[in-house]
Amino acid sequence: EAYILSDNLKISGLLSATVILGDVSINSGSVSILGRDFELMPENTQEQYFSSDRSNIQKNSAVFSGTSGAVPDFLITAKSEVAIDSEDAPKTDDSAKTVKAKEKITVITKISGMPFVLEKPLNLKFLAFKEDKTKSPPEITLIPYDENQIRIILLPDFLKSSLGFSKGGEPIDANAVIVDYINSRLQSYLVKGITGNLERILGL
Repeated sequence: EAYILSDNLKISGLLSATVILGDVSINSGSVSILGRDFELMPENTQEQYFSSDRSNIQKNSAVFSGTSGAVPDFLITAKSEVAIDSEDAPKTDDSAKTVKAKEKITVITKISGMPFVLEKPLNLKFLAFKEDKTKSPPEITLIPYDENQIRIILLPDFLKSSLGFSKGGEPIDANAVIVDYINSRLQSYLVKGITGNLERILGL
C-alpha cells in the first residue's frame, strides 16, 4: 500500500507503450518483505534514527525517466519492529552471553533502484536499532550487526530450520543461499506492494 502525490507527472504515449516523466512523492504506506510489513518513514521520523548523519535522511520517491515503460527508480526508507529472542540475536563479540528473553529491535531498510531492470537492479540496505533505556532520556542507538545477520533475523522460522540454523548457535555456511532467497523474494514483494499500486493509481 502507498499514498502517492505528484505535481509534475507527465504521461504520454500509447497504453501499450506508456511514457511517464517526472517524480512522485510516496508520503505513506508500507512494503512487504519476507512477510513482514515495513512502514514507510517520513523525513521527520528518519531524523530520530539518523540525527548524527543527516545524509541518510531522504524523501520517499519514485522517479520516472521518460523512457518507454512504467518502471520507476525508487528511493524508499521503511522500518519494521521485530521481536526476537535474545539468544537469536547475532553475537557481536566473544563475551556475549545467551539470555532467554525477548528483545525488540527496529530494522530499517533503504531501497533504491528499479524492479526488473538489469542496468539498475533493486538494492536493499539493512540497519538495526534499539532503544537504550540505560540512558536518561532513552536514546535510539545503532546495533553493530552486519547486513547478513539482519537478513537472518528477518527470515521466516521454517526457512531458518531448513537451512540448519539452531537457536543460540552460529549459522551454517549458507549465506549465499539466504541472499539468493531474499533477493528473489524481495523483488517479487516490492513489485506487488509498490509498482502495482502505482499502476492502479495512474490507471495503467
